[in-house]
Amino acid sequence: MNSILIEKYRGFDIEFNKSNNRFECRVTGDQIRKSSDFELIKKGIDSYIKDNEGFKPFWILRTKPSGDEQYRLRVTGIRKDGRLSVENEKGKKSHLSDWDLDKYYVEGLLDISEYDSLAMIINTKRQLIQECDEQISDKEKLLNPALLKTYIQNLES
Repeated sequence: MNSILIEKYRGFDIEFNKSNNRFECRVTGDQIRKSSDFELIKKGIDSYIKDNEGFKPFWILRTKPSGDEQYRLRVTGIRKDGRLSVENEKGKKSHLSDWDLDKYYVEGLLDISEYDSLAMIINTKRQLIQECDEQISDKEKLLNPALLKTYIQNLES
C-alpha cells in the first residue's frame, strides 16, 4: 500500500503517499488535494467546508436504477466548478456531471410510490426487450439455412 493515513481532519482522511512523498486528501470522488505541506492540505479542506458552509446535505434517487449504478446518493456540497459532490450510502465520494442532473430526483419531493411505479415500468420495458431479442434470435436460427453463406457452403460440400 502506497498511502498511510496520517489524520482524519473534519471528516476527511489525510494520507501520505510514499510513492510521490506528498500529502493527499480526497475531497470528492475525483478531486484530490495534493501538497508536500501538511498545513496546505488542512487549509484546502477548510476552504471546501467554508464554500459549502450554508449547504444542507440532501438525498437523491436515480431515475433508472440498475445494478452498476447507485440507487440513492447523498449530495454533500457544491464544488467550485458547480458540480455536486455526492456520496453513496457506503460513504464512497464522487461527483455528478451536468448531464447526470436529469437522471435523479430529490428524495422527499416526490411520493415514493410514484418512483417505484416508474422503476417497475422501466423493468417491464427491459424484460420485453429481452423477450423480443430472444424471439429474434430464434427466428434467425430458423432462417440460417436460407443465408447465402450457408447455401454456398452446402453447394461446396
